Amino acid sequence: MKSIKLFLVLTVLAFAGSCGDDDDTNNNGTINGPWNLVKAFAPQSGISEDIAKGDVTWKISTSAGTVVTTDKRMHLDTPEPNGMYSYPNGTHTYEVKPWGGSCEESFYTEDSNFGCIEHNGNTLILTTESADGLRYTFIR
Repeated sequence: MKSIKLFLVLTVLAFAGSCGDDDDTNNNGTINGPWNLVKAFAPQSGISEDIAKGDVTWKISTSAGTVVTTDKRMHLDTPEPNGMYSYPNGTHTYEVKPWGGSCEESFYTEDSNFGCIEHNGNTLILTTESADGLRYTFIR
């Protein structure tokens, strides 16, 4: 009888431990989920800006096709920060599509092309540097 109870307890624990979280924080190797912008860099001029982790966040929902952007540096007194990154807070639609011949996948919001997507685990780089633009580096 003790072995049956032990088996049942272990079975319940195994099922509880195997349950996944179905929200958009599961990235499964994709760009899906939360990201922290930590660097903006202009390769042509060599100018860069380091951003404290948590000051600028993006939550990408691949299932909804949205990105929620939050820039904690924006205040009522100064609606735009004096930095290289400036994008309005809020929920924006996005899509991933080709951008000319410069890369396989590019990240487009409704009004901006953030450029080529370079994704390697916990690092996401969006870059338009092939067109003399910026490179944004995000980490999880």
